[in-house]
Amino acid sequence: MIAPDRVLGAASAVDHALSGVYGQVKRLERGDPEEGGTMADVSAAQQEIWALLREMRAAMRADLGVSDGTGSVSA
Repeated sequence: MIAPDRVLGAASAVDHALSGVYGQVKRLERGDPEEGGTMADVSAAQQEIWALLREMRAAMRADLGVSDGTGSVSA
């Protein structure tokens, strides 16, 4: 079993990124975006979240000792 800090750290990073994108979208909806806050910026930020989600999933699988789908256990 790996340290829960790794799972919690990964989950916290995902939460922070999702909250940031949500804030960007809400500001755009209000017509009050921050400087550089365009739909392209939001889209790019959303794409970056996928990498964070993969890291979180790998940490969770490793913590549980579950196969990563290739037959090996994530570490």
